[in-house]
Amino acid sequence: MTMKINPSLDPKRLPYWMSTKQVAAWMGVDETVIRYRAAKGVLPGHKMGSLWRFSRDELMECMQSGCAPRGLPD
Repeated sequence: MTMKINPSLDPKRLPYWMSTKQVAAWMGVDETVIRYRAAKGVLPGHKMGSLWRFSRDELMECMQSGCAPRGLPD
């Protein structure tokens, strides 16, 4: 499974803190992929109770540095 950023969603217009659903829509993958990658430490995320929240800036930095590889991590 590959991650393709949805070009119609301008990162500057995204909220600073995003939900799993918002990140999944932006990256073009299922929410379970986002939760899995966050739990494994592949994507920068913050667990708040049972919910994950993601900083737009941390995700952008991660994507630019190549920390979110294609396919599911082992």
